[in-house]
Amino acid sequence: MIVCHCNAVSEQTIVDEIVAGADSVAEVGARCAAGTTCGGCIPRIEALLALADEVVA
Repeated sequence: MIVCHCNAVSEQTIVDEIVAGADSVAEVGARCAAGTTCGGCIPRIEALLALADEVVA
């Protein structure tokens, strides 16, 4: 599923970047450009980051 429509970034790509060590919206954006244009996908990126935090905790 595409999360960032502006940059055509899928949810799986974002999850892969989080697994690889991205720990903030800014870091995800730096790695794959998600959330760097209009910002409409930032809430979903934040939710994915929160899920990763729950899994690690």
